[in-house]
Amino acid sequence: MRGGDSYAREYAEWAARNSDPAAAEELERIERRRRLNRERMARKCAEVRDSIVKKLGGRCVEPGCGTTKNLEFDHKRPRTWVAKKLGQLQRLRVYEREADQDLLELRCKLHNQRKGRPR
Repeated sequence: MRGGDSYAREYAEWAARNSDPAAAEELERIERRRRLNRERMARKCAEVRDSIVKKLGGRCVEPGCGTTKNLEFDHKRPRTWVAKKLGQLQRLRVYEREADQDLLELRCKLHNQRKGRPR
C-alpha cells in the first residue's frame, strides 16, 4: 500500500469511529479499491500459473501417474533463489523463465514430496 493510502485509510477509520459520514464513505471506497486490486492480482497469478502448467504439459511427469490435480513445480536442479523473498506474481514470473529454459517439471504433490525426501 502506498504511503498516501495508508494515511487516508487511518484517517477514514478514525473519522468513521467519530461519526463522520464522509469519512465512512472514503473508508468504504478505499476498502473496495483494495479488494478489487487483490482480486485482479489473484486472477493474473492464476492466468500465469495456468499458462506455465499448460507449457509443461499439464500432467505429473512421474511414470504411471499422469494426474492433473494438485500439481506443483519441481526444479530439476536445486534452485538458486529464495522463494520467500518474492511475491507470488514475481515467483511465478521466475517459474515462467525457468520453464522456458527447461529447468522445471510438473509433479503431483505426492511425487514432489517423495522426490524431495528420497528414502
